Amino acid sequence: MAITKSWHIQINDTNYFLELRDNNDFYVLSNLEDPTYLLKIPAQDLSNLVKDLQNIANSNKSSIKTKIAMESFTEQEKSIYQALKLWRYKLAKDQKIPPYIIMNNLSLAHLSKLKELNKNTFLSTPGLGKIKFETYFEEVKKIHDSFNGHSSF
Repeated sequence: MAITKSWHIQINDTNYFLELRDNNDFYVLSNLEDPTYLLKIPAQDLSNLVKDLQNIANSNKSSIKTKIAMESFTEQEKSIYQALKLWRYKLAKDQKIPPYIIMNNLSLAHLSKLKELNKNTFLSTPGLGKIKFETYFEEVKKIHDSFNGHSSF
C-alpha cells in the first residue's frame, strides 16, 4: 500500500493519523494511542469523516477513564504503570496479539494505584477475572512489588 498523503488529527484529546493510500482510493485512520486500531474509509465517504471521528472520540470512554485515573498518579504509581505497560507490550509482541487482549489501560492504571496487590485486589480490578488472575497474577505481582519494596518470594 502506497501512502499518498497523511495528516495528524486531534479530537477531544485523542490523536489520530489519517493516510490517503493506493491511488487516492481510500483513507486509513489509526489511533496513535492504540496502534491496533485501524479504520479503512473509502475515498467517496470522506464527507462523513469528521462526524465519524467525533463519534469514535466520544465513544472512547475507557481512554478517558484511564486519563482521569492517571492525573492523580504519584511518581511511584506512574513508574508502576509504565513498567506494567512495557511488560504487557513485550508479552503481546511475543504472543502476536494486541496488548489490550492481555489487559486494558484502565486495568493497568487501577493495578498501579494499589498499595498492596493480592488475589482480592487483583480480582476487584475492572477487566480482570479468574483466567487473567491464573495467567498473569504472578508476573504482575513481581512488577508491582518491585516498586513497593516487597519481596515476591
